[in-house]
Amino acid sequence: MIAHNWDGVALTQQDTASIEVQWLQNGDLRIELDAPFANDPNPNCAKTACWDLWDFEVVELFLVGAGEPAPYTEIEISPWGNHLVLQLLGTRNTIAKGLPLHIVSLDRGETRWNAQAVISKKLLPKGELKVNAYRVSGVEPNRHYHVMTAMLGSEPDFHHIKQFERVLKRQY
Repeated sequence: MIAHNWDGVALTQQDTASIEVQWLQNGDLRIELDAPFANDPNPNCAKTACWDLWDFEVVELFLVGAGEPAPYTEIEISPWGNHLVLQLLGTRNTIAKGLPLHIVSLDRGETRWNAQAVISKKLLPKGELKVNAYRVSGVEPNRHYHVMTAMLGSEPDFHHIKQFERVLKRQY
């Protein structure tokens, strides 16, 4: 549940978002999300991989593997059908971008939106994964950064991967 501002302050029920993941029998990961719809501007890019998607309304899922530097996959989905998948090795060190994500469904209403997507196991770090999820909305200077697990620091920064607490065990 994405139920806090980046600094840990609890959100109202209507501002919370949910994100659920499920391992499929083939080892791929299914992602289901439900989030408030802020009706922010639509990204000016195709309904495929969209660089700088984090500058728009988006829900993000980070999946971090073991090792030093830590490998992690960042998955971003917008209510407009755009997405971005990055593989990183160590904090903010992108080693692959614009990777495929299969958007199974997307439904955008007046006040909420939901989506289902599947990502290939080949794009995820090996072994047990630590996770965090985020929702970003609003236009500067009224940008909102919501999180599953709050991050330490004086400003929003989703790449504090050593602080991730929730563990996602593989089930295949």
